[in-house]
Amino acid sequence: MTTVARVILSSLEDLGSRLPLVSDGDADGIHDARVATRRLRAALPLLSVAGAIDWFEQVTPTARALGKALGRAREEDETLRLLDEIERRSPGAAAAAATLRARLLPRQLRRRRQLIKAIESLDLETLDRLREAVRRQSGFPRRWAVDRTRSALREAVGRRAGIAERKVHHAAGVYFPNRAHRARIAIKKLRYLAELLEKTERVRKPSVRALRNAQAALGSIHDREMVLGRLADLMEEEDLPGARELARVLEAECRSIFESYRAMRSAVLTACADLTAWSQRSPGRHSHPRLLAFGAIALPSAAVLLASRVRRAG
Repeated sequence: MTTVARVILSSLEDLGSRLPLVSDGDADGIHDARVATRRLRAALPLLSVAGAIDWFEQVTPTARALGKALGRAREEDETLRLLDEIERRSPGAAAAAATLRARLLPRQLRRRRQLIKAIESLDLETLDRLREAVRRQSGFPRRWAVDRTRSALREAVGRRAGIAERKVHHAAGVYFPNRAHRARIAIKKLRYLAELLEKTERVRKPSVRALRNAQAALGSIHDREMVLGRLADLMEEEDLPGARELARVLEAECRSIFESYRAMRSAVLTACADLTAWSQRSPGRHSHPRLLAFGAIALPSAAVLLASRVRRAG
């Protein structure tokens, strides 16, 4: 069984086990289901290109719609979690954080209702049929299908590595929120493809580690930018005590975490280069990644802020 097939089966299993938790409004269940959907969506096109699953087009809309609904609900959960965290550790911003959190709780409920309705409207039996089809194909793999799947993976990794490298360079070392956000998306998509490499590929582990750490850092920044945007909207509607202090805390944390990301950039660019080289190498040759063990030297406050994010990154 190829790694692509294993990831699809494990993602479907994870998704199936988390959906009951999603229906109960469990935040961790929503997060885990979203990660499973992301991994599934990264692997599915490879089976389509290889011709391993003829009705791939029927599965993709279901996975995409489910991922979007989970993402919207997860966004609210993460915003509220961050506000709760700031309320506890930043006394000066606590009043504004508590007020903003109270305003967003009804929105969280709406998102979860929308998520449950979206799940109920989807043809989830398509995912069950996908599971059975992948199991059958994996039980009696066709050599040509395996080779085409691996070839498709090499092409996808090479393309995504090039995109990620350009986005990281464009984001530069000066903080631009939108550029950092686009770099995060490119890094995330490359990471999920890198996870599809066979575990025997030496380039896999160091590349995934570098990409995951950078994704976590940039994700933490994006979460804070989202809160800043919602805070600005609320400040236009009412006088919010402590709002400026909350904004200062969020902005300072964005700068601090971005400094941590800057220390990770060289490892990310090395991962992009190594994955590009891997994609261009003839199948069967062993890779020799240039990635070395990397330990980012970050500001102490940023290290604390990132620790929980890295653990949650899926």
